[in-house]
Amino acid sequence: GTFCPLGADNPVCIKTCNVLSGEGCTETQACGPFFDEHGFCGDATGTAAAGESCELVPGTFTCTDGYGCAPINEAGTEFACQAFCDPDADGSTATYCADTETCTVYDAANPGIGICLP
Repeated sequence: GTFCPLGADNPVCIKTCNVLSGEGCTETQACGPFFDEHGFCGDATGTAAAGESCELVPGTFTCTDGYGCAPINEAGTEFACQAFCDPDADGSTATYCADTETCTVYDAANPGIGICLP
């Protein structure tokens, strides 16, 4: 589907996607979280894969599709691409997290989507 902002003079419609399954975007796009597992497609600006270091830049997709750039140390100074997950699901297969990771809410304003953290 698509999302077109209401009330905009010249709305630019954007393609919607599923953050957890990655369905909906082209090969050159990544799915970014919007609300729960529902997301929007944007140009993939980076190619960092799971566990690789990344730079947290708001509004950009610096990781491959299905992954978000998140802090991996307590100080919040080191970032790596981590899988998106469902914080309400149990078990590593439901959340896409490894056994040593926990699905943590990615954005307090959107508690329905998480990211796997060590």
